Amino acid sequence: MGKAERTKGKDFERQIVEFVRVYGYEAHRTSQQDKALDELGVDIMSNTPFHIQCKAVERLNMSHHQILKDMPTDKIPIVMHKRNNKGIIVAMKIEDFANLLLYKEKQLCERCTRPVEGVGDICERCNEYLIGIE
Repeated sequence: MGKAERTKGKDFERQIVEFVRVYGYEAHRTSQQDKALDELGVDIMSNTPFHIQCKAVERLNMSHHQILKDMPTDKIPIVMHKRNNKGIIVAMKIEDFANLLLYKEKQLCERCTRPVEGVGDICERCNEYLIGIE
């Protein structure tokens, strides 16, 4: 990858960090904060329920499916893909999308937003206390 491509990728990561911050969340590029997460394919670390990988390329070397499969699953993995003059899309697994749709009606884990049984219990997936959504 050439210098122009790396710069384009870093600029897109910065754009997504600012986008997340506008909505009141903390966000940082993992290349500056957490090398271990960066090596696992996470480009943006935040206090959202998402692991975010950013792609600012016309053609991906691998599919969105493979990128999502390779990312950690303690948070919802998403790929933000930007193409020239085409805007930005977000790719995620259908199960994760369904959980987001259910968010308003179910008991959810504060950390991973997965549906769970009852308020006050501990999520088996990430060991966080649960919250109720009304």
